[in-house]
Amino acid sequence: MGFKTDNIITVPVPHSYYKPDARIAVLKNELNSIPGILMVSLGDKPAISGSMSSTYKYTKDGKEKELNVQVRNADSNFISLFEIPLLAGRNLAAADSTSAFLINESFSKEMGFKSPDAAVGNFIGKSKEKILIAGVMKDFNLTSSKSGILPMALRVNPRTYSNVQIRLKPTITSEGNLKKTLAALEQRYKTIYPERDFSYTFFDQTIKDFYTREQQLA
Repeated sequence: MGFKTDNIITVPVPHSYYKPDARIAVLKNELNSIPGILMVSLGDKPAISGSMSSTYKYTKDGKEKELNVQVRNADSNFISLFEIPLLAGRNLAAADSTSAFLINESFSKEMGFKSPDAAVGNFIGKSKEKILIAGVMKDFNLTSSKSGILPMALRVNPRTYSNVQIRLKPTITSEGNLKKTLAALEQRYKTIYPERDFSYTFFDQTIKDFYTREQQLA
């Protein structure tokens, strides 16, 4: 797939694009204090979460062109949590908001750059908007691995965050330690979201279920 899948769980949280809920940031801070948790990221899963795309303009061979780009929204912990290599440039920061993107290798090549380093510092646009290419990520599969790699951009956009990605420490192998960590996670969640039911999924199981459905369909 091109990213880490084990020891990662996903917890959905309520969100509204037009009425951002600041509690998600509070939850992230609370989860970082749980001993069994290694890292927390807010935003999308890298794959198996449906198609999210937008059209962006770029300049190639002196001509303006348009390309349909797959988009993911997440904070600066995203590539570290899923162990997605950064080939060139820098990671995104909270201050970037939607003014800077990370793009994948396929997007860089589509724009005509011969190397990831050559893409860094250039711009892509949507209407009059100009967005800096802050860095280039190694390609990874956004959907089924049989579909091929699509041009993709990662951006910081807290209004869209509807999931908390949690990477557990690799030493959390015994059932007792896992249960304690999940119990602490649920307690923190219910304190912050008392009106919501707590739920979670293991990311590697999500991937497995997706491919099982594909095989059954075939």
